[in-house]
Amino acid sequence: DRTETIFGRQFRPAEDGLRASGKAYTTVRLPFFLDNLLGHAGAVKGASSVYAPVRPDGLLSSGTTAELGEAIGRILLAPAKWANRRLRLGGRPFSHAQFVAAVTKAAGKPVSY
Repeated sequence: DRTETIFGRQFRPAEDGLRASGKAYTTVRLPFFLDNLLGHAGAVKGASSVYAPVRPDGLLSSGTTAELGEAIGRILLAPAKWANRRLRLGGRPFSHAQFVAAVTKAAGKPVSY
């Protein structure tokens, strides 16, 4: 799976165990929480910068905790529909460079990465 992440790989053994058990299962892989990007607010306000240990052009799939919670609630309400599947939730991918461009626009001042 070319889209596998470090987080996905760490849960692969448990997912494989569920699959091998013969029991009905559904696993849900969550993306980066969009809410966490609010953690950049202090750096943007104080230093006009966003700091992250990733390449600015790397893509990130995300969702708010509210959106993801609603999606999981729908999955739980219809377990047969999602049985024996590994689901990946997330929105349209965007890069940190795109995020910084949006923050620059919202802040009304240049923000660097």
